[in-house]
Amino acid sequence: MFIGFTTILRLDEKSYGIKALLPKLIIAALLINFSLVIAGAIIDFTQVLTHFFLEPFEGQSFSLSEFVATGLNITKIFETKEGAQKQEAKGIDGLNVLIGLIGGLAVIIIMFIVMTAAAGFLIVRVVALWFLIILAPIAWVFWILPGLNKQFSNWWSSFLKWAFFAPAYAFFFYLTLSTLGH
Repeated sequence: MFIGFTTILRLDEKSYGIKALLPKLIIAALLINFSLVIAGAIIDFTQVLTHFFLEPFEGQSFSLSEFVATGLNITKIFETKEGAQKQEAKGIDGLNVLIGLIGGLAVIIIMFIVMTAAAGFLIVRVVALWFLIILAPIAWVFWILPGLNKQFSNWWSSFLKWAFFAPAYAFFFYLTLSTLGH
């Protein structure tokens, strides 16, 4: 209808004419029908990337907290020196123990905040992707109309950002745990 009105009113033929908008309309009509498939393929690709980075840590005999504590050597402050097993631990005083406990507690609190924020963002990611997939047909209509191309670009930008959030997070999580492990 929009193309018909612009043709009848002889508005800017280069931007709003039948020759400019009809091919886009046909392509958009096809893409609207396949928008769920296109979005699903992109989301599946990002899920495979996420799984790739998290797969090395699946099925391990240790928990995440054990791995972090071992990697950061939090328990080292309580170990005794070699040859002093029957004697009192030498070199460990109250200040060192207090500093170790405060440092260990700080690491645990920071890890808790990071993991809670990540869980929250991953939940928000799912909801955001649902809404963006629901709005996909409208975004393709925005692609047709010259004045609304920016909204179409914004939709794609938001969709790709939320889709690739999980693989980016998983990569940095993998990098952190790999660094702790070595």
